[in-house]
Amino acid sequence: MLMTKAAVRDIRLTTKPSKRGGRLDQKKLLRRIADGELFAIAQLMEIHGLMIWNLAVRFRPSTVAAEGAFIDIVMDVMKKAKRHDPTICSQTTFIQQVAHRRLMNLESNNSPDRVSISR
Repeated sequence: MLMTKAAVRDIRLTTKPSKRGGRLDQKKLLRRIADGELFAIAQLMEIHGLMIWNLAVRFRPSTVAAEGAFIDIVMDVMKKAKRHDPTICSQTTFIQQVAHRRLMNLESNNSPDRVSISR
């Protein structure tokens, strides 16, 4: 599924539910996201958006930076949703793990102490 940052920003919670159950099918939320269902992405933001936002604000204190990190995390969750295995961890744990890794990558890329070694 190809989504831009602007498309993620424009998804509204008023997106119509799918015929597969919409709001009632929260257990398969990541599977539905992997299948490209827009309502599932809106549902992700409704259910897990506050958690993602709180993590983004913790690592990126500026509001602008936190908003960018939030969008990056949502896009990363959308890309990696097909990797989720419910026998290994819950959806919430998976989303937290993706968010944490994304935030660590953003942090290391913006670190002024980073030293590049060239050969």
